[in-house]
Amino acid sequence: MNKRYLLATAAVLMLQSAELNAADLPAVAPITDVIVYPDRAEITRSVEIKVPRGANTVVIPGLPTDIVPQSIRVIGEADGTVQIATIETRVVRPEIAHFVPDPKIEAMIQALQGRKPPIEDRIAIAQMQIDYYKLLLEEAPQVSDKMLIKSLDPQQWDSVWTTIGAKLTQAQEVLRLSRAELRVIDDEILQQRQLQNPSQARPSEPPSLTARIGIDADAAATAHLRISYQLSGVSWQPSYDARLNSENGEVTLVQFGEIRQRTGEDWQAVSLVLSTARPALGAVLPGLTAWRLQSRDHGAKVYGLAEQDSGALREAMSGGFVQIDPSVTQLAATDFAAEYRVAGRVDLASGDGSQRIVIAEHKLESHLAARVVPKLTPHAHLYATAAYDGRDPLLPGPLTVFRDGAFLGGSTLPFLRPQEEFRLGFGADDKIRVDYRSIPIDPKSVGLFGDKQRIERQYVAKIANYHQQTLEITLLDQMPISSNEAITVELLGDTTPPSETEWDDQDGVLAWTGSYAPAEEKTINFGYAITYPQDMSIGVMMN
Repeated sequence: MNKRYLLATAAVLMLQSAELNAADLPAVAPITDVIVYPDRAEITRSVEIKVPRGANTVVIPGLPTDIVPQSIRVIGEADGTVQIATIETRVVRPEIAHFVPDPKIEAMIQALQGRKPPIEDRIAIAQMQIDYYKLLLEEAPQVSDKMLIKSLDPQQWDSVWTTIGAKLTQAQEVLRLSRAELRVIDDEILQQRQLQNPSQARPSEPPSLTARIGIDADAAATAHLRISYQLSGVSWQPSYDARLNSENGEVTLVQFGEIRQRTGEDWQAVSLVLSTARPALGAVLPGLTAWRLQSRDHGAKVYGLAEQDSGALREAMSGGFVQIDPSVTQLAATDFAAEYRVAGRVDLASGDGSQRIVIAEHKLESHLAARVVPKLTPHAHLYATAAYDGRDPLLPGPLTVFRDGAFLGGSTLPFLRPQEEFRLGFGADDKIRVDYRSIPIDPKSVGLFGDKQRIERQYVAKIANYHQQTLEITLLDQMPISSNEAITVELLGDTTPPSETEWDDQDGVLAWTGSYAPAEEKTINFGYAITYPQDMSIGVMMN
């Protein structure tokens, strides 16, 4: 069967009358391909649909609303003559659901209301009792039956007052507890009514975008369409594991892509590509325009051609139509961007977390060596030097280091180009012993000599290799650098000649590199003298 490729037209057109009456062809277009960039993603949805003869509209609902409008593309193929005419996008906002009271909540509110009358009765009775007892206490001295009061002895009179007081206190306690119980019930009723608040009704679904693809077919055909677009909320960054096998010196560099996607839509069984291109930065550099100075009183704003064009474009886009240009779906790595196609199909859920995907694994032969900086630490550290053998550059990223399966910590991998040599640290090496100490200075060699002051420093280092193999070991130390011609710094005569005097292009850093056989120990002497005018005060400036 002869298939003909379809490309979306490059013009933004208003729908013709025939298209307005065209039949709508609803279609389900699942996500099949994803290209993730460091700052966004390109999503491709695929659909196969039977197209009747004439003008029709393929309707694809449920697209996210934060699509970059200019990025929408539609391509495809069909077994007949089919042309993609237009694309229209419409935002669909679901209606707010009608409020329907929850019968369970209503039943709960009614039950709570039913508990209130007995409590309210207790409150009313307690209040009446309180009023009555208070009246007795206030009116007792003025009662009309004076003989009754006189007939009571003082002990009986105290008992009456005590009884009335106790009754009053009891009634007040009943009133307090009943009111507290009533407040609890009212609070529960308020909480239940808030759950039934009609103003809290929300749309059942978030807003979405519907794509309407206008197509013309000379005859009935089966079309395979792919709609792609870019959107934010997706990113990836590289990370790495470096695993050293100290027995054979092999370094395994595992390259990961750490993907974060918060699009609100899960990806299921998609073909995934990670790209180092950055479409959000634009295709070209921003242009510079001439700065012309003139009097503010006579100044007038003049819009350039680019501003006029952008205004016209915004006016054209306001109608809801999106320009569609021909595009391709097969991407290839170039000298300017690396792309990593993940094997198989990938599931990636939307959320706040991240997912690490293995991109590549490189097994590299390395040269093992140790470094010692005894001035700062008595421990030697093991380093592996290897050449990156990949085809595409490696972006800088966090590095996790392992030696013989043991986790050692974190570091950072620098930017690496193909065949570029790099060096990684693999932690302290306990099989190298370092003894470093200062040597007492002969008082006759320092002090004041004429109009000059002299200071000396001397050190001795002993390094031993207890590996079962020969190992290259580098000792690093430093001496001051004079920034004034009146100050001189020189190595002492018994200093072991260093291999380098500006190690790794660092001024004042000396290196002694040697090959150490198993159980071999070497001694390195290091000393320097500083001479400066007697009337000068010197200090150290760190930089």
